[in-house]
Amino acid sequence: SMPDFYHKEWYEERKIPSVDGQDTHRTLDQIMESKALSYGMTTAIDTSIGGVVQHLKETGRYDDTVFIFMSDHGDNMGDHHMFNKGPFHYDGCIRVPFVVCYPKKLKKGLKSDAFVQILDFMPTVLDLAGVEYPSPEVPDWQGFAPEHFPLYSTDSLSRLPGHSLVPIMTGNKESIQDYVLVEDDDDIRRLMIRTIVTDDYKMSIFLGREDGILFDRKKDPEEIYNVWNDPEYAQVKAMMMEKMAQALLYNVKRVRRRISIA
Repeated sequence: SMPDFYHKEWYEERKIPSVDGQDTHRTLDQIMESKALSYGMTTAIDTSIGGVVQHLKETGRYDDTVFIFMSDHGDNMGDHHMFNKGPFHYDGCIRVPFVVCYPKKLKKGLKSDAFVQILDFMPTVLDLAGVEYPSPEVPDWQGFAPEHFPLYSTDSLSRLPGHSLVPIMTGNKESIQDYVLVEDDDDIRRLMIRTIVTDDYKMSIFLGREDGILFDRKKDPEEIYNVWNDPEYAQVKAMMMEKMAQALLYNVKRVRRRISIA
């Protein structure tokens, strides 16, 4: 029930006679070896970071250094019979690490299940550094007039899309957003994809295509059943579409003054 390009782009371009749910050309042993090698690379990175940390401790700069480890995408590594990355927004591809260490200010060992996104990187770093985002000569668009749009006043409209994660990292807040938006423009396959993820659901839409993807994350955590066309999920789909529209509006670039007022 997945969009056809999941089969065409992954299997046909590699001349693999396979569709979703059937065997790939890799054996289980090869899949296990690929995962073992990936874990080995993770260990190598961890060891290298450890060397940097040790040097900073020896030179007295460790406590005042911010460490951030993150990635732009993951790897399917055999999940859903797929390898590598691509416009396939399974969790294996879009759920990535976000690890922060700042001995001077942040509590050690804190873990969080809160939604975060790469757009949160810059606001977080600026917040940790105590630096305001530089203002251009031409003032930014100030957002909606609060007397007409009280819910969207300047106070609630950040200059940057994304949020500072410092309240979460200090333990002052459990979360700062109830969804994340994934934006993916795939030049190779000429696909424009937008995916929104909440606690309960994940939905992907595609520019110029009528098909889409909707997963029930609680009932189907392995993302096997696409319920996009399931009548029982019609209201869920409508609710997720509304969240998607709000997310897309929130992420509109607004660091320059808007002059399109009639």
